Amino acid sequence: ELGEKLLYLALCDHRPPLIQATGKSCAEMVPIIREVSPSHNVTRADVRYDFAGDFDTVYKLLVSIKDPRVQINCHGDWVQKKDGRTLYLGSFKSPFLVRLYEKGKEQQSKGVESAPDNWLRLELQARPSKPQMKLAVASMPPNEVWGLSANCNALCEAVTGLKLPTIRFELPQKDISRARRHLLNQWGNHLTEWKSEFQGTEGERWMQLGLALKNALDPEESDGGLSKGSPF
Repeated sequence: ELGEKLLYLALCDHRPPLIQATGKSCAEMVPIIREVSPSHNVTRADVRYDFAGDFDTVYKLLVSIKDPRVQINCHGDWVQKKDGRTLYLGSFKSPFLVRLYEKGKEQQSKGVESAPDNWLRLELQARPSKPQMKLAVASMPPNEVWGLSANCNALCEAVTGLKLPTIRFELPQKDISRARRHLLNQWGNHLTEWKSEFQGTEGERWMQLGLALKNALDPEESDGGLSKGSPF
């Protein structure tokens, strides 16, 4: 019945159907979607890992190893610690948001008295931004979704012990060309001015500029670009 409804939706709407499955329905829905439309795109995928542990110990561990650029937000009862707490790592608008929360206390608030206090959940909310990433998630096992982000992968490994490969996607050639045009439009005049600081023919000065750029980008193999003609 579920498959018939999904197929009806896919065939009768002239637009690509937007299908959402949450909670226990995911286990039934995902295999059907993958069979009916193997090349579908995923706009959001949530994966979770449940375990028993001390919330304070785990959240301090995650905060200590996260990427310094990642935002931290807190929600819940962080003062008395009687009700559930949630730690958010990442911006709510970013493609990847990690949550650590006290699942046991959440269930207790819903009347499940048997839920243990030390029941924790680590959850990743992934919203793939690149077309090739959206397509790749469509066929991924849940655990591999953590590998879409190096930071999320490190957080997952710290809690679960899983060593998952970090998945990298190459930009399409048109995107690479666009990025290069943007670079030259923004910094072309500065690079030309920098080139004029070198001596020699026009070609020699461009070669020296290229070497200076290499030195600046590979400081371990050079003086870090801090030589004549350096902008630093």
